[in-house]
Amino acid sequence: MRNFPWIAASALAASMFFGSATTSVAGAIDNIPCPASPTRLVVLGDSLADGLWGSLYRVFARCEDMEVIRLTQVSDGLTKSSPDIWLSRYEQATPTQSNTTSTDIVIVQVGANDITFIREGSRRTAFGTPEWTDAYATRAKSLASGLTDRATAVIWFGLPIVGASRLEPSYREISELIETAVSKTDAQYMDIHEHTSFGTGQFTMSGVIDGRRQQMRATDQIHFTTAGYDHVLQTIFNDLGRLLTRQDRGVTLENVDLQ
Repeated sequence: MRNFPWIAASALAASMFFGSATTSVAGAIDNIPCPASPTRLVVLGDSLADGLWGSLYRVFARCEDMEVIRLTQVSDGLTKSSPDIWLSRYEQATPTQSNTTSTDIVIVQVGANDITFIREGSRRTAFGTPEWTDAYATRAKSLASGLTDRATAVIWFGLPIVGASRLEPSYREISELIETAVSKTDAQYMDIHEHTSFGTGQFTMSGVIDGRRQQMRATDQIHFTTAGYDHVLQTIFNDLGRLLTRQDRGVTLENVDLQ
């Protein structure tokens, strides 16, 4: 896999977009360029990831050479499904075709359903125990490593800020575990906790886009509206553009006969 260290650095640039609740960034994600060669954008994870897939599918619907693959399972995560199960799903969803070369970019978001025990065979490890922490970190690292072995780039989103105070501490713990695990691989981690406060520094249901207040969060105060998911993706739209541009340059160079 080719590593792109500038992805992590771009989190600082992305934070500029969220410095104020009135910042206008609507429509920016629609300006991501189409790839000039076959590309698969795989969105892997739970129902939060499914919302990201919906926004990305809309953005790239215009692109002839882009396939946006929906590899999501509602109410799933890393406690219910092991890394091997997720990687098996990935391989089934991205078959290798002998006559086609396609670049895979993977976006991951899991964890919202993982405040529960981990079952391994007949053994159940309870959430909140040191054994659970070790097992979960191992699973996150294994999935990240497995995906980077198979894809050109992997971007893993942390969990957003949520309205339920009973969930927030556990979500932060899970995000921190994932961040540490992913940092030991070639995948890139994107912390969206502050970004999803939409410049307020706390949980909010709405944000101001193009001077107009819009509802950004779903009524469960965990998921997002379409506008909210689009806003979350602003954190990586520069990175996606660079990935697609660098990929196209690579394809161009491969097709040139060097003297």
